[in-house]
Amino acid sequence: MEIAAKKAELASTKDPDEAATLQKELTTLEAKLAKLQKSSSSQSSAAGQTAKASTASGSSSSQSNAQSPLSGESDRIGTTNFDENTDFGARAAYV
Repeated sequence: MEIAAKKAELASTKDPDEAATLQKELTTLEAKLAKLQKSSSSQSSAAGQTAKASTASGSSSSQSNAQSPLSGESDRIGTTNFDENTDFGARAAYV
């Protein structure tokens, strides 16, 4: 919209200095517009690729969960949330 206004103003001006200034402003606005269009198109394509990647990784993780016969104890390895009734191998306590 601003570009159209600058073009109309450029067409109606008689002063060559003002015409040169308007032409520079018009070129700057067109460059900004092109940059914005390029960045928005790259963001939308990147978002599409991210969605495809998350769908693919989601399906592979569900397959690995279906193949894994673990009882969930391996998730707690290295943590300190075991008590005396936890069924997880033999433990020895040294006092």
